[in-house]
Amino acid sequence: MRWRRPAAGWCTSSLGPCGLGRGGAGDGVVASPAALSAVAAASSSAAAAEAAAAAAAVDRAAVAALAPADRATALRAALDVLAATATRPAGGGGAAGSSAKAAAARANAMRAVAILASSCSPRDAADAVLRPRGGRAPALPAAPSKSKAAVPPPPPPPAGAVVDVGANGGWPVTRLALQRGVSHVVAVEPNPVNLQVLRGLPVHASMTAYTPVAGAVADERGVRPMTFHTDRDDWGCFTCLDKKKPGVVSHPVEVYTVDGLLAERVPPQERVLLLKTDTQGYEAHVLAGAAAALAAGRVAHVLVEYDPRLLGRRETGLQVLTTLLKAHFGCVHLAFTSSPAVHPLWGAGVAVTADTAGAFHDWAVAQGGYTDLLCVHESVGVSDRA
Repeated sequence: MRWRRPAAGWCTSSLGPCGLGRGGAGDGVVASPAALSAVAAASSSAAAAEAAAAAAAVDRAAVAALAPADRATALRAALDVLAATATRPAGGGGAAGSSAKAAAARANAMRAVAILASSCSPRDAADAVLRPRGGRAPALPAAPSKSKAAVPPPPPPPAGAVVDVGANGGWPVTRLALQRGVSHVVAVEPNPVNLQVLRGLPVHASMTAYTPVAGAVADERGVRPMTFHTDRDDWGCFTCLDKKKPGVVSHPVEVYTVDGLLAERVPPQERVLLLKTDTQGYEAHVLAGAAAALAAGRVAHVLVEYDPRLLGRRETGLQVLTTLLKAHFGCVHLAFTSSPAVHPLWGAGVAVTADTAGAFHDWAVAQGGYTDLLCVHESVGVSDRA
């Protein structure tokens, strides 16, 4: 994964440490991410709606100036709020009169996720997704204390599997998943130097299985030629390099599909907590090879690189977006590499939709850089209250 950090220094608050604003602009009231998480954990729809309304008033400039760990905490809080607003599909019961209120709460929660995500790096987003609900990251064991006060137990490892396509040396998704103790981690990487790094990573004691896979991922199983840069370990791709240029070589690699890897490596009853794909413009093919898992609602979150230059044709970019939208994901963009630009719609907290996918792609092209999309399935949160 090509690494970058979002622009900093956007916070101009005189109220002390920057945080989440609640209420109207300039009202001086600060709501902590933990407070939002506590409200989101409530089981009643009224509490979820209240949390979503509070989250929708997030001050993006304040969030942008937070330290990375605090940005992840804030995004985790917003994801908790979003989960609290999830509703069962039509026919699952419930009062019809509540549908409008539920939709409004959901929109407010997605607005908060969009605002927070637009200031986050992929590392921030993966950190947030791989935290337990409530926003607290698992801490390292504390030094012995003479105090007799009860020490709270560490949060349980996040439930589910992680599939990291284009894992590079494991940074950030595979390393975070291994540190957090996710039950199953499948990390796919074609570069042999990176693969050796992946194989040497320490594994959390609570994990069931960690599988580094030598190869690539696409829409069909097989063997395909892939190009590599001889002096860079972060460039290996099917379409992004010119084989005629110096320093570029090609050799065959094993090609898998996400659906095939899940069938072979992850128990069928286990949900995929996070599917990440960073494949230098081949994302549409990766998602096509995950069609069964996406259609079944087995994947909770998708983190996908969105680089218009590497995607090439506009239609390819729209294919990435529509594949996720048709699979009932809500998607928001993370920070751009080129600038702290925020779209007047999406930066204000509106997720990408089927109607606006084309406009989003065109705007992304105009930014001159690349970003990542964080996509959340509509069912996240429903199973927790079943």
